[in-house]
Amino acid sequence: MASNAAVTRWRCEPPDLDKFTTLYISFSGNKIYSIQFSYDNQAASLYDPSQFLLDKDERITLISGTRSGTLAVTSLTFETNKGNTYTYGDGGGRVFKVQVDGKIIGFHGSYEEYLTALDASNAAVTRWRCEPPDLDKFTTLYISFSGNKIYSIQFSYDNQAGKEKDSPSYGVTGGNKNSFLLDKDERITLISGTRSGTLAVTSLTFETNKGNTYTYGDGGGRVFKVQVDGKIIGFHGSYEEYLTALDASNAAVTRWRCEPPDLDKFTTLYISFSGNKIYSIQFSYDNQAGKEKDSPSYGVTGGNKNSFLLDKDERITLISGTRSGTLAVTSLTFETNKGNTYTYGDGGGRVFKVQVDGKIIGFHGSYEEYLTALDASNAAVTRWRCEPPDLDKFTTLYISFSGNKIYSIQFSYDNQAGKEKDSPSYGVTGGNKNSFLLDKDERITLISGTRSGTLAVTSLTFETNKGNTYTYGDGGGRVFKVQVDGKIIGFHGSYEEYLTALDASNAAVTRWRCEPPDLDKFTTLYISFSGNKIYSIQFSYDNQAGKEKDSPSYGVTGGNKNSFLLDKDERITLISGTRSGTLAVTSLTFETNKGNTYTYGDGGGRVFKVQVDGKIIGFHGSYEEYLTALDASNAAVTRWRCEPPDLDKFTTLYISFSGNKIYSIQFSYDNQAGKEKDSPSYGVTGGNKNSFLLDKDERITLISGTRSGTLAVTSLTFETNKGNTYTYGDGGGRVFKVQVDGKIIGFHGSYEEYLTALDVIV
Repeated sequence: MASNAAVTRWRCEPPDLDKFTTLYISFSGNKIYSIQFSYDNQAASLYDPSQFLLDKDERITLISGTRSGTLAVTSLTFETNKGNTYTYGDGGGRVFKVQVDGKIIGFHGSYEEYLTALDASNAAVTRWRCEPPDLDKFTTLYISFSGNKIYSIQFSYDNQAGKEKDSPSYGVTGGNKNSFLLDKDERITLISGTRSGTLAVTSLTFETNKGNTYTYGDGGGRVFKVQVDGKIIGFHGSYEEYLTALDASNAAVTRWRCEPPDLDKFTTLYISFSGNKIYSIQFSYDNQAGKEKDSPSYGVTGGNKNSFLLDKDERITLISGTRSGTLAVTSLTFETNKGNTYTYGDGGGRVFKVQVDGKIIGFHGSYEEYLTALDASNAAVTRWRCEPPDLDKFTTLYISFSGNKIYSIQFSYDNQAGKEKDSPSYGVTGGNKNSFLLDKDERITLISGTRSGTLAVTSLTFETNKGNTYTYGDGGGRVFKVQVDGKIIGFHGSYEEYLTALDASNAAVTRWRCEPPDLDKFTTLYISFSGNKIYSIQFSYDNQAGKEKDSPSYGVTGGNKNSFLLDKDERITLISGTRSGTLAVTSLTFETNKGNTYTYGDGGGRVFKVQVDGKIIGFHGSYEEYLTALDASNAAVTRWRCEPPDLDKFTTLYISFSGNKIYSIQFSYDNQAGKEKDSPSYGVTGGNKNSFLLDKDERITLISGTRSGTLAVTSLTFETNKGNTYTYGDGGGRVFKVQVDGKIIGFHGSYEEYLTALDVIV
C-alpha cells in the first residue's frame, strides 16, 4: 500500500463556452507536464493554426492514453469525428480511455510532478416522453434524417373520439422529413437501429405485424432493439445534437386469477382460439356441495370455443404451450394422469411448461389482445414434525403403502422413563401397514427413496448400522437420500394425497472451545480412543506464572487414554486426521517442528488437515457420540507502521536475525531539521542485530525475501540505486518482492513469534 503526496485537482468548464477549438499539451518523453485549452466563447473566436486545432464541425470523440500506475500520465491521444488522431508523449504503463458521450463542455484532471489524470465533462441530454392520455392508436411516424444522423421524430395518432392529432417534434431542426402510415389493424412489433456509442442514433428500423419494414438513416455502430410487447401506448427517448435514444411504452396487461373458495374439483376447461391465437379460457368445477359451477371467461371475445372433460379420478399433470415472445400464447396442451392429451392453437414461438405438483386448486394468467400467460395453483401441502421431547430412542417404524404410493408413516419410541410410546400417523388413510423393529444398539444410518417430481414419494429404504435394509413401495422417479449424521432425535416431512417428503433431525452437536486466558504454552495432549472412535481430548498447559494446569476433557467417557508431551521449544505444526462423513473423527495425527509424529485411531473416511500458522493459543471442536471436529486457534498477528511525520530520509536499517528467523527490524532517519532519530524496534527480542547505512544520495529500489507460508519471513534482501545488496536470513519458502516506485516515506508489516511481513510506503 502507498501513501502519495498531495495531488492538485483542476477543472476547466468555461461558463461562456461555445466550442473548444485548440488543445496545447506540453510534454517531454513519457512525461506530460501541462495541458491548456482555447475555446470560442459565445461572443468571439480564438484560433492558433500552429497548434492542435479542431475544425468548425469537428469534435473529440475519444481521449485515451497511458499511465504509470497512479504516478503520471505518460501519453495522451485525441480522436475526432473526422478521423483525425493526435498523440503526445512516449507512453508506458496501463492504457486508460475517456469515453466522450456528446459535446464536451469542459475538462478536469489532476497533476503532481506531472499530469496524473485527464477527464471530460459532457453536455446534458434532453429527455422526452410522448404518451397521449387520449390515445386510441398511433397512425403515422415522421422521421427527419440525413445520412447517418436522425434529427427528430414526430407522431400522429387517433384519439378516443376518432380525431387525428399530432405530437410535438422531438429533436432538433435538420434533415429530410419522411413518414410511414399504419393500417387500421397494423401495429409495430419491433423497433431496431444502430447507435454510435451513446453519441447518436444513426439509423431506425420499424417492423409491423403485416410484414412491412421501414428504415431511416445510413447506420453505423452497435445494433439495438426495442422489443414491443403488445399495443404501444407511447414513445420516449432523448436527444442532444441528434436523436440519442428511442424506446416504446406498452399497454398494461390484464391479470386474472380463478381460485374458487368452495372448489372440490375442476371438471371442464373451455378454450376459445383461432389459428395461433388463444382468445380466452374458462373453467367449470364441482363445489364442495356437489354442484357444478362456471367461472368467468378470462380473455377477449373471439375464436372457436372448444372444451375437454375430466373424469372423476382424472387430473391434469402437465400444462405446456408455445408463446410468441411475451405477446401471446399461440398454443396450449393439457396432459392428464390417464394419458389423455388435449391441444389447442397452431403454435409458434418458445415452448413453456407448467409443472403441476399435486391437486390443482386454481388457475391464473394474463391477457391483452390475446391470452399472454397461463399458470396453475396447487393445493397446500401439510407439513409435519415428530420430535418427542421425552425421547430416548426410536424403536419401530410403521409404513403404510400400496404399489408406488406411500400413504403414511408412524413411529414408536422409548421415552426417558423406559416406556414405549406411539406417535400420531402422518399422512392419509390407505395402503397396507408394514413395520420394522430396531435392536437396542441398532440405529438408522441412511434413509433413501424415490420421488415422482414433487408429487409423491414412491418408495422408502432404511439402512442401519447392523447392515439391515428395509424397503417399502415399488419406486419410480428420482432418487433422494437423507444422510443421518449421528443419533436421530426426530422425523419431519410433508404429505398431500400421499407422502411427499421425509427427513430426519439429528441430535444437537456439542461445540467446545479451550483458549486459556493465562496460557503461556500447551505442554501435553491426552486423546482417549478405541479403534476408529475418538471419545475425548484434553490439554495440559503452562500458565504465564509458570504453573501447569489441566483443561476439562472435551467429549464423552470411553476408550483408552493416551498422551504426548511437547518439549520446551517444541510446537505443533500440523494437525490431520480422517473423518467418516460428518459422523465422527476416526483418527488424529499431530506433527511438530522437531519432526515428531503422534497418531491415534484406526482411521477411515476422508482426510482433513488443520494448518497451524504460528503459535497455538487454543483448540476448539465438537462432539456428539464421539469427537466430530478438531481445530486450532493461532496467536493474533501484530501489525505495525513506521511513517515518521517529520521524515527527510531513512539512513540506516537494523535487522535482528538468526538462521532463517527474522526477529525484528528497526529504522534510523534524518528528520526535516537535519537530526538523526530512531524508530521503535518492530518484532520480538532475539537473534543478532545487523545493519546497513544508506549514502546521502542512495535509496532502496527493491526489497525481496522468502517466506515459509504465512508463518515467518525467512530472509530479507535490500537493493539500492548504487548497486549495493544486503541480505539477512538463511531463507526458505516462497519468494516475495516489494517494488519501490519512488521515495520511501515509511515501512509497515507484521510479526508474531517472528517477522511475518514487510512492505513500504512511497
